[in-house]
Amino acid sequence: MAGLVAALFAGACATVPDEPAPAVEAEPDPLRRVEERAVGVVIFVDAAEGVVLVEARSSATRLAPALVTRNELLVETARLEPTRFQRGRILGARVISGLPNVGDEVLVRDR
Repeated sequence: MAGLVAALFAGACATVPDEPAPAVEAEPDPLRRVEERAVGVVIFVDAAEGVVLVEARSSATRLAPALVTRNELLVETARLEPTRFQRGRILGARVISGLPNVGDEVLVRDR
């Protein structure tokens, strides 16, 4: 009986390969927190011309090629493209999509 148990135990043991299994390429985590940086507030909107003025938090604010606006419920309202217009802390932007509103927060998103 002991010989039968020893034979079954020996047969159940497996050998471990010397080479590690290849790494699986992971996709970016969809639940990863999006890095957002608030840069200002929308102070003027001309929907007909697609022009927006943003009051930046600082006159030294460096903007990304694309900006996002969101309302007080944190819902994205528009995507903007900064223009060359800048007077102190007032920055000009063009509406790419959506419809921003006066008072919307302007963000730079890094993903």
